[in-house]
Amino acid sequence: MKAKYHIQRNILYQKYKVEKLSLTKCAKFFKCSTSPIRRLLRTYKISFNSRSEMAKKRSILKGNKNPKWKRIEMKCAWCGKIVVRKRCYKAKKTFCSQKCRGKWLSTLLGKKNPNYNSQVVKCDWCGKKIVKNLYRIKHHKHHFCCRKHNGLWKAENLRGKKVYNWKGGYDSYYGENWLVQRRKALGRDNYTCQDCRKTTEDLKKNPDVHHKTPFREFGLKNYQKANSLNNLISLCASCHSKQHNNIS
Repeated sequence: MKAKYHIQRNILYQKYKVEKLSLTKCAKFFKCSTSPIRRLLRTYKISFNSRSEMAKKRSILKGNKNPKWKRIEMKCAWCGKIVVRKRCYKAKKTFCSQKCRGKWLSTLLGKKNPNYNSQVVKCDWCGKKIVKNLYRIKHHKHHFCCRKHNGLWKAENLRGKKVYNWKGGYDSYYGENWLVQRRKALGRDNYTCQDCRKTTEDLKKNPDVHHKTPFREFGLKNYQKANSLNNLISLCASCHSKQHNNIS
């Protein structure tokens, strides 16, 4: 793109070197692109402005000395220190630092906080009071203080047909309460075989839980009687097989 008229050396020198206009601003002034300006600077043997010279010019035009200065003074909402902000600054509260902002936010507890959207609910397992988001309260029926209590509640309440993916059990199915009763029997016996006294550490796994009176004699309809703690005993795999084979 060529300039619409011949650019004289003295005018170009005045704009570029004296007034410290950038190549882009010089191109706008002479109504051309930056390429002819570069070419003419080389032709007229005018040295290019270094970045340090342009930085010095910008450093001079700081604050009120800059013709584009449009700032206002405001007070920090926490410490009262005066800070300078742009006129387009529309925040309700102004702070001089993140530290002051954090201290101010720490005073906004509970309903005083504009972003407050939580409520206190009770853990469905232990009854401990916990704070949950309103969205979570709306979309979840049950709430827990930790994953452990969540798992314990599910083991106690979500059994058999209550579980969405339950398919009728398996061949050795011992009823809905079997897993709960098994865990209670192991806890009662301290996870120790009641014949040889081997512990979980010795066996490197939990002992088996054996029905003293076989489950088949009760039937699935009477699973609660079959799985009562009086009818359950903790045995290691070796002692368990001896019991089933009537070996003393």
